[in-house]
This record gives sequence, structure tokens and C-alpha cells, in this order.
Amino acid sequence: MKMSANETDERTDKQSVREAGILCSQQSITRLWSFYFLKFAITAFLLTFFVAGAMILYDLIINPPEDQNARLIYTVMAGIFISFIPLTYTGIEYIRLLNHIQSGKDIFQRKRRILKSLMIAGGCFGLIYVMLIPIMYKIGEISDTPELILFSAFPVFLTLIYLAVLALFRNNSSIL
Repeated sequence: MKMSANETDERTDKQSVREAGILCSQQSITRLWSFYFLKFAITAFLLTFFVAGAMILYDLIINPPEDQNARLIYTVMAGIFISFIPLTYTGIEYIRLLNHIQSGKDIFQRKRRILKSLMIAGGCFGLIYVMLIPIMYKIGEISDTPELILFSAFPVFLTLIYLAVLALFRNNSSIL
């Protein structure tokens, strides 16, 4: 049996519609899992920082430093623990931003407000570590380890990169 040209075209149209539907559902499943993965990654990142902070605090309580730079070490640790506040806030705001993007609603002003608060929290995080650089310099000078300055400047450089990327998102509305 031979098929007419119309029947062949109709069959290919149905087949292409079916394939497009499968492709579309695969993309939505991939997008959904991407959102879940990002939320999980942010939560795991924050939990890792809190567990590491708790372990360091426990070690400082059990084995307190008794040398001349103990006061400086406690000041640095206090600064690091204070930096957990903007870090936690940033994680929560990222999850909130992902929820808004995932919902598909076009709430441009709310997304823009979240991006602004992310920039402020990132700036606070970087500012805390900028204030810790002179203290780390003093510790490095006393203990003869100048690489501590590079170690303390690393979060500042990461914050600058973070803020530059956020500025791209904030200025380009099509990315949202």
C-alpha cells in the first residue's frame, strides 16, 4: 500500500509534535532538577561553614592559645564568625531568588530587590575581611608568616568577583 503525500506529511507532523513535547518535558525536568541541585548546594555550603566554624570554636575552647597573639587570634575568629551573618543571609536570599525564578512569575521588582540585598550582603562580607587584614598582618608579623596576608585577602578578592557578577545580573534584565 502506498501512502499519499498528505498522509506522509500528516504523519511527520504528528511525529515532530510528539518529539517536541518529549524534548520540552525533558528540558523542564532538567530545569527542575537544576533548581533542586542549586538549593541543595547552597544549603550544603552553608552547613559546611557552620560545622567548620563549630569545630574551630570547639578547638579554641579546648586548646586556647597562650602566646602573645592570643588576643589577635580571638579577634580574627570573632570577625570570621561575624562574617557568617551576611553569608547566611546571602544563602537564604539565593534560595528565595531561585524560588521566584522557578515559579515562573514575572516579578521583576522583587528579583531586583533580592539582587540588591545580595550585593549589600556581599559588600558587608568583604568589608569584614578587609577590616581583618591589618590584624592578620600583625599576626603574620609576630609569628613570621607573611602568607597570612594573602590568606586574609582571598575572601576580599572572591567578594569583588562576586559583586562584579551580581552587577552584570542587576544591569541586564534579560538574564533574570
